[in-house]
Amino acid sequence: MAARFETASALQRRVVLISGDDPVSRASALEELTSSEGIDPSETEQFQADAKDPSEWCGLAATVPFFSERRTVIVRSIGRYDVAKRTDESIGKNHSVVRLLAALPETSLLVLVHDEDSGDDDRQQRLRKSADVWAKIVDLAGGKSYVFNEDPSRTLVLIREAVAKHDKTISEKAANTLAQMVGNKPGSAIAEAEKAALFAGESPEVREADVKAAVTPDLEYNAFKLVDAVVAGDAATAVTQVRLLFGRSPDASSMAIQRVFPVLVSQFRALWQARFCLDSGTNPVHPDAHVERWLPEKRLGNEPDWRQRKIVGAAKRLSLHQISGCIGEITAADAMLKGALPSYSAGDTVERMTLTMCRLCGAKA
Repeated sequence: MAARFETASALQRRVVLISGDDPVSRASALEELTSSEGIDPSETEQFQADAKDPSEWCGLAATVPFFSERRTVIVRSIGRYDVAKRTDESIGKNHSVVRLLAALPETSLLVLVHDEDSGDDDRQQRLRKSADVWAKIVDLAGGKSYVFNEDPSRTLVLIREAVAKHDKTISEKAANTLAQMVGNKPGSAIAEAEKAALFAGESPEVREADVKAAVTPDLEYNAFKLVDAVVAGDAATAVTQVRLLFGRSPDASSMAIQRVFPVLVSQFRALWQARFCLDSGTNPVHPDAHVERWLPEKRLGNEPDWRQRKIVGAAKRLSLHQISGCIGEITAADAMLKGALPSYSAGDTVERMTLTMCRLCGAKA
């Protein structure tokens, strides 16, 4: 993982990969590289990875430059070219693509870039895995991989910095609300913070009302709101949230299986962990050693402060029996949507699951 981008070091290589899940850092690194001295726009070509084969990339990069010392080829959306599927070779120094990249002349600069792409979570995961394979190939070919991954712990800092660029401040409550609405994703937080700052107009401070009016909530935010309503036993609000979630997709079944159920299960597992700690007489965020050894690797203490408070507060209102019952309902609904159990329509299945969970949580713990 690259802690920071070093333009001078990158320019000494013939192949460079820019990837990771932080779009802001990726864009910044690419901008630094392409605007540096020695990179002539007239000697630069750019296209999508699935538009040509690696042999064509390298052929273009190996073309003798006329107006500068380097010939630059930028290949975008590198994840679209799945090396594992397109070749039967194992990844190693003798792989045909590795040899192609390693044979580039000193006048070449081949820049491979992982970009955001459309599609569901399964496609995004495939693209990320493909980009990870390219990182290995670039390293084997003697190139340099810069992998920029988001750091959720800096989300609030980045929100304040984005707002400050508009000569404004943001209240702690508004910043926390914005972080929640974007699923604590730094890249999304920066873009949405700028929207909120513009929406605030002449006001010197971005308020929570500005955030709620201007920010487009992440799907996970509505899923968290659904959990809040379920835990409170508020069936009307819970069903409203379900309809908000599935109103975005014509395929409710795929939406539930791929996007919503994983979030719900994750939330209820966190609730189970917090309740287990409370029943054991220890702090859920900083559990005693004798309790910690029974906990999963993903700990509540690693979550943002606002999420820790929400989880612990909700866990205090529920019992392990209620939490386990909700996880069981999600698992059963998942099996129904996958055809393993008899079911109604996708929408009815999810709504019945939601109402049953509300009844479970609404009962006296």
